[in-house]
This record gives sequence, structure tokens and C-alpha cells, in this order.
Amino acid sequence: MKQLRQITGLTQEELAMFLKVTRSSLNQFELGKRPLDSSTSILLAGLLQDLLNMEKAPNAQPLPADIQAVVQAAEQEAADKMILQKITWMQALKTAEKNLAAMQARAKRLKNWLILIDRKLTNPAPGPVGDWQSNCFETFKTKALEELLNCHEPVQVETAIKIAAIKASLRELKRIKRVANLAMRMAKSGLAQNRANAATP
Repeated sequence: MKQLRQITGLTQEELAMFLKVTRSSLNQFELGKRPLDSSTSILLAGLLQDLLNMEKAPNAQPLPADIQAVVQAAEQEAADKMILQKITWMQALKTAEKNLAAMQARAKRLKNWLILIDRKLTNPAPGPVGDWQSNCFETFKTKALEELLNCHEPVQVETAIKIAAIKASLRELKRIKRVANLAMRMAKSGLAQNRANAATP
């Protein structure tokens, strides 16, 4: 009985409702702790016979219109979610690539600026003007170094890893979509063939 329930995908509550018994009784039936009564046996045998007849049918029957509508709606919802996910990842990829390019450009400018500051501090101008400029350059150096730490190579690597992960996700999404489309084409082709076979006298 448990195997039959698992084949149909029914829960204990659902099968118990069909057999007009409590879930506790059904559980006892499945565990072999209680024998089936005649009325329950008849209902179960009928369900099993219907299932076997469907399995032996040479041509798959089309789904009822209301069920087909639900399936199609679910397929469309899944497709919409996939498109939305792709848009989200594409936007994230564009932002990450833009940030990486900006960090690389900023890091290059800051390094050049720090090299210039070092030269100015190594060869300061003479007199009070030189002292004032040296103080300014020391301040500039501290600020430039802090900014460089926010866009230097390790930070760029983190962003590059993020970009690689997004690209991998996009490739996986593309693969899933390709597999899903192939499965849909195969299913439709099989359904069309079954209908053609059914129409053949």
C-alpha cells in the first residue's frame, strides 16, 4: 500500500481521504498492523487497476484542459523568473565590471600621485615655502594611501571573483534554459506522435 501511495505521489492524508479512513488507520494498514476491510480493499483495488491501465495504455492521453492551463501558467512563470534572474545578474555584472574598471583607473592615478609626492618630499623646495609644501604633501600622501587601500589589487581581485561568479551563474542559467527547452520540445514531439498514433486506424 505504501508503494502504491508513493507511486501516485499522494500523502497519507490524501490517500486516507480517498479511502474514507483516518490517517492513523492508513498508517496501520501500511505498517501491516491492521488488515484492510472489504470497502477499503475495493477502493484501493480500483485505484490500483486504474493506475495499471494508464501505465499499459499504448498512447499517452493529453492532460485535461484545466490542468494543462495550470501547467502552462507554471511554465510561463518559471520562464519569467528566469528572465528576471538573468536581468538581475546582467545588471550586477555590468555594475561590477564598471566598478573594477574605475578601481583600476583610480589605483593607477593614485600610484602616480604617490610617486610624485615622494619626489617632492625627497627634493623639497628651499625655505619656508618648501616646508609648507612638504606639510601639504605629507597630508596628500596620507589621504592618497588611504584611498589606494580601497582600490588596490586585493580589492580588485575580490571584484574580479564576483564578476567570474556572476558569469558562471549566467552560463548555468543558459544551460538550464537550453535543457528545459529541449525537454519541452521532446515532450511536445512525443505528444504529437501519440496523437498521430491514436488517429491511425
